Amino acid sequence: DVAGNPRTERVWIFTVNTSEVPSAMNIFSPLNNSVFDKKKVLFNISLDEEADDLEYIDFQSRSPRYKKLCSRCDSVDNKIVFVDGMHVLNIRALKNDEVIANKDVEFFVDTKKPKIRKIFPEDGDIIEGTVFRAEYDEEFLEKIELYWKEVNGRYNLVNVDNLTGGACPSGVKQSCASDLDFLSYDGKYIEYFFTLYDKIHNVSSDVNKFLVDANDPEIIINSPFEGNFSKKVLLDIELSEMVDRLEYVDLNSRNQRYKRLCTKCGEYNKPKSFSDGMHELVFKATDFAGNINNESVSFFVED
Repeated sequence: DVAGNPRTERVWIFTVNTSEVPSAMNIFSPLNNSVFDKKKVLFNISLDEEADDLEYIDFQSRSPRYKKLCSRCDSVDNKIVFVDGMHVLNIRALKNDEVIANKDVEFFVDTKKPKIRKIFPEDGDIIEGTVFRAEYDEEFLEKIELYWKEVNGRYNLVNVDNLTGGACPSGVKQSCASDLDFLSYDGKYIEYFFTLYDKIHNVSSDVNKFLVDANDPEIIINSPFEGNFSKKVLLDIELSEMVDRLEYVDLNSRNQRYKRLCTKCGEYNKPKSFSDGMHELVFKATDFAGNINNESVSFFVED
């Protein structure tokens, strides 16, 4: 060296144990966190050396156990059938009963599209404008969207959550609803449809149209009026709109229950027989949206 010391040499001898270096495993399919729309899932895997066995285990199966993909191989390119749902796998390569490569992978299988059974309001309904509901079958529901608009208008988007709170439920014969206020759209036609999403697919319903009726029907009593009548009394009633039904009850009768005068009508004009004495009639009109109004009149009957 610089100080003039004599040069010395040392020889190091060591051994590299390559058997303890883990082999490389390349998984080209199934990729982690992937989603498949078919039951047959491609397994495309390669190793950097030949293994005695290449196998996998699905921890989500009913009876988890390792299943062989191939023997005395360094690659596999084959399809395996999986049921719908989440799958959590461990894939390992064995040589001389020891694990030389090992990887975990998760994926999801969803082969069935959502099925929309029915939507409400039904096409042609007349409603006050509150609850929209979809009935459906979907085991892995992600979300439900409601699209609505005035006729010739632009669609508005509503993400539907269950009225009872939380997300819409998954499963068979399920339903989910959204409560919207349409009082300001009185007298207008609304078109709407639902779209259901799972992890891969989305399905839309038919477009339904309904009329918003937010006002109670008006009742005009032309007859009877307060005064005295003979046994046959003319009931002359006018209504502000066509109603589903017009009924009346006599509060002075023994059996106080509503009696139907007409259905799907805009007026009523017929005589009715009443017993002697005082009568207090309440007329009730119910329109097709379920809006109700009442009007009353009292009169006296004598021969």
